[in-house]
Amino acid sequence: MKKQENESFSIDEKKLELYNEMAWQERVSKKQMEPDIDISSYLVNQGFEIIRADLPDSITGILLVDETNEEKPLKVIAIKKGKEKPQSRFIVAHEYAHAFLHKKGTLQFAHRDYENLANNQQEQEAEAFARCFLMPKELIIPLCTKFKEDRDLVNKKTSKEDLIEFVRIILMLP
Repeated sequence: MKKQENESFSIDEKKLELYNEMAWQERVSKKQMEPDIDISSYLVNQGFEIIRADLPDSITGILLVDETNEEKPLKVIAIKKGKEKPQSRFIVAHEYAHAFLHKKGTLQFAHRDYENLANNQQEQEAEAFARCFLMPKELIIPLCTKFKEDRDLVNKKTSKEDLIEFVRIILMLP
């Protein structure tokens, strides 16, 4: 049965918890437990090549995995040229999420189609996994709690904007 054009997908809390657990276990297994993970270096160590490419306006990233040659598998993530660090960091994590969640056989191709994110279940899953991978709650909640305690010690109320700014600082975002 073909999905309707305007049908929208969303990730429920149970799936989000599952993605968070999967992302956390992946980071733990590779001993990558700092909040400001360098996703590009992490993936280069996993055998990926990260490149910048001229892509159509609606596509911000592409994943190509071809493991038919076991001795020299091809694992490439292409990011649209001109994307700044925070965006490119997330695009890389999103494409990696496709490799991690949606692997089918030895050949895989995926792209981040910005215009159709809400209408595609795999795109929504990749978005959720990428967020969990870059900001796992096991790291973010304790940091936010400490920040709130530090702020409260000097009799200042912690606003939502303060917490957002704190997360931006620890994740080295502009």
